[in-house]
Amino acid sequence: MEGDLHIGCSEKVLIVTDNNVETVGGEQESIKIIARNLSDELGVAVLHPGESKGDVGFCCIGVGTRTRIKALLRRPVELAAYVVKLLRYLRGTEAKVVHTQAQASLFLIGFAIKLRLIPKRFTFVHTDRGTYSKYSAPVRALFRVSLSVVDTLVTTTHRNRHLWEDALLGVRSGPEYAVIENAVSNDGAEVPRQDGRRGEITIGFAGRYCGWKNWPLALEIGRGVLADEALKADVRMAIGCVDERDREAAERFLSDARAVLGNALSAHVNVPHEEMAEFFRSIDILVMTSKPGTESFGRTAIEAMSEGCVVLSTDSGGPSEVLDDAGCILAEPDEFLEKIKFYAMDVEARVAKGRENQQRVQELYSADSNVAKHRALYEAAIARWRDVCSAGLKG
Repeated sequence: MEGDLHIGCSEKVLIVTDNNVETVGGEQESIKIIARNLSDELGVAVLHPGESKGDVGFCCIGVGTRTRIKALLRRPVELAAYVVKLLRYLRGTEAKVVHTQAQASLFLIGFAIKLRLIPKRFTFVHTDRGTYSKYSAPVRALFRVSLSVVDTLVTTTHRNRHLWEDALLGVRSGPEYAVIENAVSNDGAEVPRQDGRRGEITIGFAGRYCGWKNWPLALEIGRGVLADEALKADVRMAIGCVDERDREAAERFLSDARAVLGNALSAHVNVPHEEMAEFFRSIDILVMTSKPGTESFGRTAIEAMSEGCVVLSTDSGGPSEVLDDAGCILAEPDEFLEKIKFYAMDVEARVAKGRENQQRVQELYSADSNVAKHRALYEAAIARWRDVCSAGLKG
């Protein structure tokens, strides 16, 4: 939907994002849950880079041909064209709420409002799907400027909310805050798990291929598990790549991993999201190896928990809050190996922990809960818009 970007959507709530919703990523899956459930009720539409190839279940406004804003950073002419089209659309939209879901979109719209390139005729909401502790000083400065025109800042964990509240303490025009946790695509309860056998274990690793995910630690843990003669173990990996450069690096890593782990390793790159539930059902334990302070939420954790997996993680940020079990937050490779062996040898404990994880997801991280919280967020934002409009007319 290029050319006249206003054809086809009559949105009340406009979600603006950095990545095409048909690409791989937790942000994209979260947006689809929101838009598919609230598009009819609240007129939610999505503006994203690139075109939509199929029917995604809600109205999309595609800008340009690239599917990620990141890809435009090395193409200044295309980036300028994208910005012009984005601002043109925002000048004409009748949306009562604009909700950015990623950094670049926040910065573009925030600075455009500050520079008076577009009028702020809407309630401005931003969801920070990252974590404050991971941002560099220049990025934090960009956030501070942009958030000065944001009405509500949403975080996915209470931890990140507290970090932002401390960072913006004393800022004269700071936003209101809300916490809306990420949600699973399905709760996994319909598919029963096999209990497994004592001494047999399948461990899994899943996530993007990037430095802070610490894939070398994953390889070290996998090697340690296979070296334990008391265990019969398999290792599975699902690695996501956002571009060709990442894919080439991931393939090099997997070549090394296959040399170390041999036939015990089953690994795949860019597994479609709809197939990840089967991946989690095929493993007993998901191990998350991200570096400290780098995980905002840990969506992968709740997807695995929903399928009855045990989840072990480093103290990387969000997963500590999601798992809510200090015994599953580990640091050294030996600690992971000890805990993995415990669950491998004690099938009853493994099954009980998996069921406990499923229950936690159903209570806190279901799609229904996520949609209900976004419905309340948007209804409050629309009411705020009406109040501002009413005050303007009276003035």
